[in-house]
Amino acid sequence: MCGFVAVYTHTAAADSSSARSESSAAEESNAGSDLCRQLERSLELIKHRGPDGCNVWVNAEATAGLGHCRLAINDTSPSGSQPLHSADGQIHAVVIGEIYEYEELRRYCEGIGYTFGGRSDSELVLALYSIHGAPGLFRHLRGEFSFVIVDERDHARKVIAARDRFGIKPLFWTVQQGRVLFAAEAKAFLGLGWTPAWDAESIAT
Repeated sequence: MCGFVAVYTHTAAADSSSARSESSAAEESNAGSDLCRQLERSLELIKHRGPDGCNVWVNAEATAGLGHCRLAINDTSPSGSQPLHSADGQIHAVVIGEIYEYEELRRYCEGIGYTFGGRSDSELVLALYSIHGAPGLFRHLRGEFSFVIVDERDHARKVIAARDRFGIKPLFWTVQQGRVLFAAEAKAFLGLGWTPAWDAESIAT
């Protein structure tokens, strides 16, 4: 089944290419540790979705983080673990679900020159995005899936979140204190400091 959680913060500081002081570097290190702990708490809440291991990734500025709990099926080796990372370390992804026509798509990507790190069908999302970007990858994707991609190429820091058109695989999101949160289950947001609240207007109507 698998599960994931993702966090993205867009700030002016994140877009700056200026040199950082030692104090700001230390602050980023502390922020990164805090975000790692939050992601781990979130995964603990949805670990029933993936009993075969949990992993987290946080970028250097602690402005983006991904967490994944794994139910190993297609590739049970360590190479099938997530979050997934491109060879140049600039694109990162968490994926759940099943990609149809896996072998055909794999051969297609390899023919273009993409080198896979493992045998998981989830890596096809990373491969197709690396080749075609968005929305181009969606012309090739069929299946039941949900994913979040963090693209740090050229300091763009783009985030792409998507699910299959029928919503077979879940994708929840919310905004909290300047951060965009994504997860395979809404209760994973609790580990990120999110506090649920009644929608009084909806109740009144």
